[in-house]
Amino acid sequence: MAVVDGDGLYSYLLNKDVNFIRESFPNPTTTGQPGYYALFDSDTLILGPTPDSNYTVELHYYYYPESITTVASGTTWIGDNFSSVLLYGSILEAYTFMKGEPDMLALYQQRYDEAFAMLKELAEYKNRNDTYRAGQKRVANV
Repeated sequence: MAVVDGDGLYSYLLNKDVNFIRESFPNPTTTGQPGYYALFDSDTLILGPTPDSNYTVELHYYYYPESITTVASGTTWIGDNFSSVLLYGSILEAYTFMKGEPDMLALYQQRYDEAFAMLKELAEYKNRNDTYRAGQKRVANV
């Protein structure tokens, strides 16, 4: 997340825990250019300190794509980008159901594990989440 000032200069905010912002800026009337942000819940951000004027903000984020069972268009991100995970996962499930030969089952398992490891590497690199900073308990919206 970045705050863009009137001259077009970017000031990147540090991602902190909600508790950090509340302890650092306990009085919401303390204003200034934000230097920190936190994910309050799945729909809300909190800034510290409280913005002293209107700022332009640029935010980059990642999201979980729709499930492959609910997509009406017939295409999904995983099908378009990592079809090998779907292929080897399906073959592995089918071959297990058919009680196939153990050596072929091991081969399909190995190929699935390799494809899934590449997908996992991409997901963990792109969706950097500092679990050390997740100190606040999050409650689902009711």
